[in-house]
Amino acid sequence: GVQENHTSDSIVLSSDDSGTIFEVSESSQYKTIQAAVTAASSGDTIKLLSDITNSESKIEIKNKSIILDLSGMTLKTSGTDRIEVAESGSLKITDLSGSIGKIEHAANSVDNAAIKVCGTDGNVASLVLEKCIITSEYKVENELKGGYGIFASNYSSIKCGDALDSSNSNVSITAGISAISGNGTNQSSNIEIYSGKYESKTAAAIYFPSTNTLNVTGGEFTGKSGFDIRAGTVSISNAEITAEGSKTTHKLESSGPTSWGMGIAVFDNTIYGNTISVKITDCIFTCSTYDVYVGQHEVGASAGDFTLANGADNAPIDNIKVELDGQFEYVLSNSDNNKTVGAFAVNSTTDGFEFADGTVIGSACTLTV
Repeated sequence: GVQENHTSDSIVLSSDDSGTIFEVSESSQYKTIQAAVTAASSGDTIKLLSDITNSESKIEIKNKSIILDLSGMTLKTSGTDRIEVAESGSLKITDLSGSIGKIEHAANSVDNAAIKVCGTDGNVASLVLEKCIITSEYKVENELKGGYGIFASNYSSIKCGDALDSSNSNVSITAGISAISGNGTNQSSNIEIYSGKYESKTAAAIYFPSTNTLNVTGGEFTGKSGFDIRAGTVSISNAEITAEGSKTTHKLESSGPTSWGMGIAVFDNTIYGNTISVKITDCIFTCSTYDVYVGQHEVGASAGDFTLANGADNAPIDNIKVELDGQFEYVLSNSDNNKTVGAFAVNSTTDGFEFADGTVIGSACTLTV
């Protein structure tokens, strides 16, 4: 039904089935999204009636489930005055207007993100993106210096798109660094991407140094690199991956994602855990250096330049297993310090694994290095 609030010019739409709809605009009862979140109960919807600039505090969803209907409007956030989903909080961002609303974030540091998702042990924070356009940039004197889209921190769950019907969703995230990123020092980040467009202006579109799972079943991924993987269990299928960087493209953040023109990079490293499993199926690659790279994270004499890992000094650190299209399986074991990494790259013109010394294995096989 419709309830008129005679103390202001807001109209609250209520439904017995879907909860209350809280309308937010500069002239309504709820002038900020946080005011509506505070008043809302779990299951309620917050609908934007006009463009909103959030500049007074963060928008925190905690211990309740909220739907944010952008309704074709633009939400502007900046720095820490952003959306944060905390313990036992659940946020779904969509657009029920037939248009696609936007979230525009002005980051205040290199690693600042438009949306942070961070729960606690036993109290997962959840974000679902269904229909939205998100941008995040950090600029200094109009020069792009960083900014992340979604930060999947501790005990977080991220879902992008519709698992059953991709036509029912429209997600686009463009960021200075990565559209979606985890953090290797954080625990239990689960990311599912079913569809959408994800772009990095300076690095990898998706950065996953996290200890749990990344599952991709579709979508377009564009950046200086596509995926930068350093931990966890990963499955990537039916993805279109464009990597436009080069071996001399410098990274903006020394410890962050790489920018070296690799479609899917799986890095053997000392920081983020000791087991990495990656399954790659039916992906389309357009990459300037390697479609798939597995090896150590080497940085050359010029800060940020890439040097191919090769040679007897590069003993494996992680246990790594990479499967490509069900035919090729590459295994690295850290159980024998005398074994070398033997980094490999796969290119669309190469039927098999191409090693650092140019050797190509062109038939189905299991490689234990």
